[in-house]
Amino acid sequence: MKINSKIIAVVIAVIMVGGIILSDALGFWETETVKQPNKLVSGEYDAEDIRGSYTFLDIENSFDITSETLAQAFGIVTENPDEVAVNSFESIFTNLGEDIEIGTSSVAFFVALYTDTPFTVYAYLPQSAYDLLISENRLSSERAEILKDYIVPTELVYYDNLTITEETEEEEEIGVKGKTTYNDLLDYGLTSEEIDPILGGAVSVKGMLIRDICTDRGLSFSVVKEQINALLTN
Repeated sequence: MKINSKIIAVVIAVIMVGGIILSDALGFWETETVKQPNKLVSGEYDAEDIRGSYTFLDIENSFDITSETLAQAFGIVTENPDEVAVNSFESIFTNLGEDIEIGTSSVAFFVALYTDTPFTVYAYLPQSAYDLLISENRLSSERAEILKDYIVPTELVYYDNLTITEETEEEEEIGVKGKTTYNDLLDYGLTSEEIDPILGGAVSVKGMLIRDICTDRGLSFSVVKEQINALLTN
């Protein structure tokens, strides 16, 4: 028996629409990208996988920490802490001194300390973050002592004038900078297969600064920077 092509087209359309409706009902169909870090073996989210593209609300959705707490920790004054973008820290915390940076790795480090999740890399924190950790008894005496070498005095920042929209993010020039992490490169669209050979092998902690990876592996940051930027411009 020969089936009419129009009937076949209608049946296919019904199946596709029905599949989408069913997937949506079951929570499998998502029209927006969900920003969540990878999970550790323990089932907890990995703080060191926090990326520059995350907002404070994205972090709140994965960790037991509020946007308000994050804003307080980094001395950011705003009526909308949910909207604070981690990658805006490059514009907020400037002129801190040679080789001193407060960026994505700082947020990841603070979240790990605050939520008592594993971390492997120390990063600089503003005095306000340290004071908050102490006041809420989130640090052991040993960690508190070690952290004193990673504290940077900073002023309060009024974030409302620094809000970065999705459009301006796309227009910003991308490339390896002092605060660029491995995760940032993934956000730029590069793959591990492209990045790892330049860095001399796989990187397990994706939240590490490219600069720190180079230091640990005895690589020239300027050479690595040039090679990765060449990938980004191709």
